[in-house]
Amino acid sequence: MTTAVPTMGSESGFAAEEQPAPIRASGFFAAFFGLMSAFCLLGRPLLFLPVLALVFGLIALRPYDGPKPVGTFPARMGMFLGVLFGSIGFFYPMFSQQTVGKEASHYSEMFLRLVARNDYELAMELMKTPGNRLPEEMSLKKHYAPLRAAADPSAEHPNAVANYDTSEGIEEIQGLDPKVEFFQSRTPRLYSRYKERLVDTFWNNTEKPFTNDLIVTLSYEENRDDGAREWFIRELRFDKERPVAVANY
Repeated sequence: MTTAVPTMGSESGFAAEEQPAPIRASGFFAAFFGLMSAFCLLGRPLLFLPVLALVFGLIALRPYDGPKPVGTFPARMGMFLGVLFGSIGFFYPMFSQQTVGKEASHYSEMFLRLVARNDYELAMELMKTPGNRLPEEMSLKKHYAPLRAAADPSAEHPNAVANYDTSEGIEEIQGLDPKVEFFQSRTPRLYSRYKERLVDTFWNNTEKPFTNDLIVTLSYEENRDDGAREWFIRELRFDKERPVAVANY
């Protein structure tokens, strides 16, 4: 609806003069915060940006009388961008954690199967950081055979193979059938410690259930070339704080 103010003309008498369209600055603020909502991809603490975009957008789109206010289109654009980037910023960490958890579960299960089959050479390589692993062209059996022959857990300074044999959980896994079925008893737990990204995976088996779940802790480094995650086993231990009832299995 157009509102006109009557004015006096020299020839035509009274003439209608249209009111100028009001400017709603809140619409431009909504557009600004909508664009800034892209930073939500950096972390959830920035989710206040799309909230501000929605608030200013709603203020700009409040009912009006007279000419259509200037700023309603930027308000709609800001609200759209706020919802778009805000949704991505909120749900992306969840999808990312799920992906990381699945990768960690895959590598930890592969490690457990290697230990159960007594493929200690490959298992020990998975316990090294990617930069410290032996070159692909080197024979693992030739490298580890002398270490296996000289392995003495009772020595004052046991070698790497002896330390592997006496690590918590290794002996219990080696006592299982090589075709044993491992299963996850809990969902993986993602956390950071001293800026290192870690994932705890929780395992048990159907053949000889452990009294306590076996925790395989993994970490990863990002490949400098393609950014892919390169996993390695950080720690193997039993969850002594949460005994498991054997009847549950």
